Order: sequence, then structure tokens, then C-alpha cells
Amino acid sequence: MFAVAALLFCLTGAHAQSQQTEPVFTNRNIIKVKPLSFEFGYERVLNNFMSLQATARFLPIGIKGENSDGDAGLGFNNYRIMPEARFYLASRKGIPQGFFLAPYLKAGLTTIKAETRSATDQAANVKFRGSSLGAGFTLGWQWVAQSGFSIDTQFGWGYNRNRFNDVEVTYSDGTREVEKAPIDNLTTMLPRFSFSIGYAF
Repeated sequence: MFAVAALLFCLTGAHAQSQQTEPVFTNRNIIKVKPLSFEFGYERVLNNFMSLQATARFLPIGIKGENSDGDAGLGFNNYRIMPEARFYLASRKGIPQGFFLAPYLKAGLTTIKAETRSATDQAANVKFRGSSLGAGFTLGWQWVAQSGFSIDTQFGWGYNRNRFNDVEVTYSDGTREVEKAPIDNLTTMLPRFSFSIGYAF
């Protein structure tokens, strides 16, 4: 009887010691940057096997130049937001690490503005806008170091529906023209790859 009690005591002590020495991940937030697509992201751990992530992109580009007709300029603005749910296949202690499956949605808006001159030597502003909606899924792998540094890679497939608005031309005398876009709608199914680095806190 004494031997059984001693054995139970030893097992209990060993289990408690293992719980104390096993690392516990207490950082449930990760901020990320995707250098290949100029996006910023935020991931929030919900439980041991699931997290939510959202990435956003704001990409303004302006180009000033000069052509044979005078000054010309080009502006390109692209906005995109993409929420996704991540299901980690072998996570432990709430660590968002290892392989995961992530379905996602995304929406984007692109605006192109150009400054040029017409055939009658009038200043003309050309504006073109397109929007997109999409959905898909990815398989990925994420590694998080004890210091908080993280690496995230994803590869998958996505469906995108793009809509293009009419081209608007406004002249310096106030007149305005609307031209039909060459393509109204465009549907694509393309592979998707992303890479990000981040910090958990």
C-alpha cells in the first residue's frame, strides 16, 4: 500500500513538473507585412486550433512626365481587403504554428487617373475605375519563434470577378465624355501565393 502511494506521488510530481517546463504561448496577436504584394495583416488567435486574419493594401502611385503635347501625369490607386479564417491542423497551447487551411474572401478597388491634352490642345483628365470580388482557399505553413518573429507562406486557388466601369474624360472647358470600357466583366480562376513576415505580441 505504501509503495502504491509513493508511485502515485511520483507520477503526480512528474506531471506537474512537465506542465511547468512546457512552454506556453501567451501572445495571441500577430502583425505581418507581405513584401511581395505590399500588404499589411493582423492575425488574432481564438483558440488552440483557429484564428482570424485580415490583410489590407493601399497602393498609391503617381507619375509625372512630359510628352510632345506638354505635361502629362498618371495616377494609380489600388485598395484591397481580405479576411480569412485559419484552421491549424496540429496546433498546441494556442500557438498559431504549423500547417493550416484557410478559406478567404477579398474585395478590391482600382482607380487610374491620367492628365493629358486633347487633339484641340485642351487639358483633359481621364478617369478609369475597376472593382473586384473574390473567394478561395489556401494551404499554408506558419512558424513562430519564442522571440515573436514569424514566417508565413500560403499557396492555393481563388475565384475573382472583375468589373470595369466606363472611362470618363473631363476637358478644361467643362465638357465631359463617357466612353465604354473595352471589357465590362472578367472572371478568372488563378493560383495564389503569398509570403509574409511578422511579430507576435
